[in-house]
Amino acid sequence: MAEDVRRFVHTTVQNETNGKQRRVHLLGHSMGGKVAMYFALLPEGGELLQSLIVEDIAPRVYEFSGQRSFADYINAMKGVDLSKSRSEIGEDLSRTVTDMQTMQFLLMNLVKDERDSSRLRWKLNLDGILSNLRELSGSSLPRDASFVGPCLFVSGGNSTYCTSGDYVAIKRRFPQAVFETIDGSGHWIHAEKPYEFLEVIQRFLLSVTQRLE
Repeated sequence: MAEDVRRFVHTTVQNETNGKQRRVHLLGHSMGGKVAMYFALLPEGGELLQSLIVEDIAPRVYEFSGQRSFADYINAMKGVDLSKSRSEIGEDLSRTVTDMQTMQFLLMNLVKDERDSSRLRWKLNLDGILSNLRELSGSSLPRDASFVGPCLFVSGGNSTYCTSGDYVAIKRRFPQAVFETIDGSGHWIHAEKPYEFLEVIQRFLLSVTQRLE
């Protein structure tokens, strides 16, 4: 997955900037945050990244119970009848996904099937995520590597995925890390508290830009 990010930065960003390589701001949530951290710790991460933003995840191993909840979601998504309507699929998923905000977030990944307009499809690689869930839930970051660029770690006040108990380990890998907690939010901060989340991100990016001037 980190290799996918590297390819995207090298190709897509270069194409949009007439072949000139630009350093980018990289944001990742949950498993995407793990990928973003891994990428930042690669030898070329410091050259390609202007800053790193990690949403509600830490560089540590997560217990199997957390993995199982993600696996339950994915298996439920894999098991629905994609010939049904979006609302009917939502009803089927509600047997497993009881939190409405999480449900709405998952349903955002439903799109029309280009090969059969009467059906929907998931735009996620569900099989790939499921088969790599244990590794993604671990802490397989490059050994002894650190990223010295600007970093923001955003946590949900009601979430346990990234807490003050993780700050020492985060600072060891990301010495410039700063921390923000958004009260009243769980793990899906950008979906549960979008305006507060955006405000925190904008404030951080502005501070990074001002430092470069």
